[in-house]
Amino acid sequence: MGLSLLICVHLCIAASTRQTSLRFGSPVVSSALADSLLASGRYFDAATEYRRLLFQQPDSSGLLGLKLGIALGLDGETGAGTSELRLVRENHPDLAMPAVRGLAGLLASSGRAELAIVELEEARLTTADSLDRERLARDVAWLELTSGNLDEARRRYGELGDSSLARAIAAAEHRPRRNPDVAVTLSSLVPGTGEVYAGRFAHGIGALAVTAGSAWVSYEAAKSGDYLAASLLFSLLFLRFYTGSRANAQYFAEQWNANAESDATLEVSRERPGPDWLADARRMTGVALPAAIPRTGP
Repeated sequence: MGLSLLICVHLCIAASTRQTSLRFGSPVVSSALADSLLASGRYFDAATEYRRLLFQQPDSSGLLGLKLGIALGLDGETGAGTSELRLVRENHPDLAMPAVRGLAGLLASSGRAELAIVELEEARLTTADSLDRERLARDVAWLELTSGNLDEARRRYGELGDSSLARAIAAAEHRPRRNPDVAVTLSSLVPGTGEVYAGRFAHGIGALAVTAGSAWVSYEAAKSGDYLAASLLFSLLFLRFYTGSRANAQYFAEQWNANAESDATLEVSRERPGPDWLADARRMTGVALPAAIPRTGP
């Protein structure tokens, strides 16, 4: 009798323990844990939980795949994250917008804006919702603007009816530039003048001084009959400083243009906030995702 009672007690305890473990290991609890990890910035741990849930619940691959892709991307695994989001976009039309915008945001944050534009354009051509098409078009225009493609950005904002921003971009396009060919020609005629033309006055004066000085010592050596020293001074000093001045003139002119374009882009882009790439995913999942995706590329 005592043995039977002991066995019954053990069986009850085992059953109770098993039910408790099942309850706390259930998909609902695990999903809540993964969402909490994602919201708190523990992206690697969240991705691990989402992978486990996908293995247990392959039928829930849409929403779980969306969260997994975002978690991977935020953890710096851009390639894996974008692959997951592409699968969601292709296989779950109801999640296409959060997937493609999250995908574009991950690509843009890793310095691959051109690929982000391709993804957005493809989605824009396939979606039937006019509001979604406009949002995607604005995302593309923003990426063109921040990538320095001012002419394309101006055209796209003009098509969207944002004439004030299109005019601001047009004004930015006409900021003064420096012609690299002119800079090289000037330094070819008088070393240093190309650098001055490109906005580097001190460099230009220095280039003129060292080039003229090396020409003078070469001339003095030749004048004294030391032709070997003259040829060495001419080839090792004068030609080096002369060709260096020409190369610097081209580089400084190109840098002037790049800085002018960057300043213009920054000034114009301040008029419009950047896209909230995770807004759709935040609304769809209910997870407090970050407002901005950290940059992981150049």
